[in-house]
Order: sequence, then C-alpha cells, then structure tokens
Amino acid sequence: MRIFVSAAAAAMLVAATPAHADVMDFDGAEIVVGAPASYCIIGEGQYSVLATLLLSDDPGDILAAFAPCEEVDEVAAGSADTFHHYGLIVGLRDETGEAVRPGKPLEDYFTDYDAAQFEALDAGTRVTTVGMNGDHIVEIEPVGLVSKIDQAHFAAMTIRSQDTARASMVAVIGRTLVDGRAVQVELYAPEDEAPIPELIVLGHDTVAALWEANAATAGSGVVTSDAGLEARREESGSEEAGGSMEEPAEETTEAPSDWVDAEAEELAAYFDGPLRMAYRILVGYLIASILLGIGIWVSFKLRPRAA
Repeated sequence: MRIFVSAAAAAMLVAATPAHADVMDFDGAEIVVGAPASYCIIGEGQYSVLATLLLSDDPGDILAAFAPCEEVDEVAAGSADTFHHYGLIVGLRDETGEAVRPGKPLEDYFTDYDAAQFEALDAGTRVTTVGMNGDHIVEIEPVGLVSKIDQAHFAAMTIRSQDTARASMVAVIGRTLVDGRAVQVELYAPEDEAPIPELIVLGHDTVAALWEANAATAGSGVVTSDAGLEARREESGSEEAGGSMEEPAEETTEAPSDWVDAEAEELAAYFDGPLRMAYRILVGYLIASILLGIGIWVSFKLRPRAA
C-alpha cells in the first residue's frame, strides 16, 4: 500500500508542465527527478486522480508522477477523468516506514532484487490491496524479470482489479540506487495494449535520465552526507533553465542509446518472432490445402469416364 507521499512531492506538483527537473528531498538526500520526454508532470489539480489508479503495493514517497502530455491536458480540460498511461519515481520505504537503504553495492542489491522476483514468480498470483490509499482489491500476476541493464533491473506484473469496471494494467517496475537509497521507477499501461516492450524502453530512458541528473550519487550504495548536494542543486537549476531533463550535457557518462536500441530490437524479435512463425505456418497450411483441393478436382475432371 502506498501511504507515504512526501510534502515536497505535493509542493512540486503545482502545474501540468513539460518535462523538467526538480530537486526532491528523500530521507535527507536531494534527488533530481523529472518526467521523460513527451510526458508531463501531473499537476496539483490532477493529483487526486492518482488515488483512483492501480499502482503497485510497494510503499514509498512519490518523488515524481507523470503521464503523456495529451492525457494530462485532457484531464485538466475535463474531457477525461483518469490517466491510462502513467509513471512514478518513488523513494522506497519498508513496511515500518523507514527508507530502504541497502548499504551494499548496486550489483549485490540487484542480486537480492532478482531473487525476490523469482520467488514472487514461483508464488504465483496473489490478492492484495493497492493504490495510494490501499483501497483497490486486485490480483497481481507476476511476469518476472524482463530486463537487466547496468543502471537498473526491471520486473513486470499484471494488475487486475476485482472491480470489472477498471481496466487491467501492466506494470514494469525498475529498481536502482541513488545516494544509497532504493529508488523505483514504475510505468503503467492497459493490459489489452500488450505494452511490456514499450514500457521497458521507456523505463530505460527514465532511469538513464535519472542517473544523468544525479551523476554524483547514481548507483551508489553508500549513503552520503550533505557533500555534493549544492552541486547537484546547481546542476538541476541549469537543466531546468534548458527546459528538459533529457537534454544531453557537453560531457556525459556512457550513452545508453546503444543498449536501449539493442534491447528494443531483442524484445521486438522475442515478441514478433513466434507470431511471425505461426503466421507463416498458417499461411503455408492454407496454401497447401488449396493446392490439394485443386489437384483432387482436376484429377476427377480428367479421370476417364466409363462408356
């Protein structure tokens, strides 16, 4: 149940604006967050809509909430009552309300996260309550790990509400560390769109931007003090002045575009390959059936008739 929403997050959600960066405080760490390209921060007037959405049951502070800009505009104009595609950046907390601070290198944290996903997959579908107020009874069907990159590991799940009026959602959840704290990227879309590959690529982009904006502490399993916070605040200010969190700096860490493109192609091959093969088999079967029918008809026509 998501019951922890930071006051800073509420203050940040003041308008529906294009992608930009904000400095959020989470458990004493200043983390720069923002919406990915083509997405807008969910405004304060639309923030209550989040309470009606199907979110994961991982507790934490919402550091950023975003949706496609056109959906944000539709909700603001009153032509839509909810978001159908949305995402969160969450500072994770445990069940006691304490911030998750693993105190271990990123690779070791990923090992633990992967093990937890395999356990969830073995356990199968579970019934639980989700949402900001924990008032939606749902079935969560784990899909398991769907992507591993240097910056984050991603798992997927399907969330089906017992209220049949609510559409089932697919979620792709990515975990990483920033300044020694566990940070989660959550992306949601309707299940009937079969959107897992697209959500994975969006997750890669979101985490890459998060790491770029928090270059001094991204991936660090060690909790730092106030050292370097002022530098990150100045970086955030310069990025916000530029208008986008995703604009590349003069010098950046290794660009993630290569592995994003490669993994996108791999996912496309994985999802399209079996379907294409089944299509070819079906078409081949139909053609063979037609040719056989023609052959039988011709043989009967050409067969000598008794005098």
